[in-house]
Amino acid sequence: MDKNKARRAHRILEIAARMAKQVDGDGWVVQGRVEEIRLHFDGYAEPGYTEPECGIIATGNWNAVDRYDVLTRTRVEVSYLPKRLCDIFEAMGIEIEWSDEWAACEQCNKLVRTSPDSYCYQPSYTVDNSGELNCLDCIDPEGHVEEREGTTDLVLSSIDLAEHGYVKRNDAPYESGWHPGQTDDPQRVSEELRKEGITRFVFQKDEQSQFYSKWSVWVKVEDEEISA
Repeated sequence: MDKNKARRAHRILEIAARMAKQVDGDGWVVQGRVEEIRLHFDGYAEPGYTEPECGIIATGNWNAVDRYDVLTRTRVEVSYLPKRLCDIFEAMGIEIEWSDEWAACEQCNKLVRTSPDSYCYQPSYTVDNSGELNCLDCIDPEGHVEEREGTTDLVLSSIDLAEHGYVKRNDAPYESGWHPGQTDDPQRVSEELRKEGITRFVFQKDEQSQFYSKWSVWVKVEDEEISA
């Protein structure tokens, strides 16, 4: 991380906060937008992303702040401060991301994408029952898989289930979608497995597209041997 740029970026945010207060007066609209901006120094945990050269990533809502004018029935610009901050940070070599599309791992503070950027997007993180978000590097794969046994909740696609004692039950992927014949249902597959006495099974997505998804069911080795 470039410590000089980090100090400068913090200083810029302090100045922006004072400017926002002047614009808001007794309000909090612009100040709230500036407060939302976060500087991150631990890089990405999202596959395919590399840390910027300066080692700094900024997240926020970079749109200009506006309000609705009831008289003209139009949106009126209140402040371009967030956009100006975005331009300044980009000129400094800081990577810019949107706060509603990214979140930090609770364990390592690295960023993961939480909003799809393509039809084939698949999450690279989990959120546990307490709401804690963990990236692929920080999750407990064994616990993640066991929590989903016997349910239709999907196991992360990046996990090699064979390494955890599971075997794929289907030869060809199941398909759910809009095209004719893509009517496979995980709930129905679950019921069929239970009728066979199999309870230790999990589902994993193989492919995601705009109009369909392909998925497989994996069975714990001992259950598969019993049903054979």
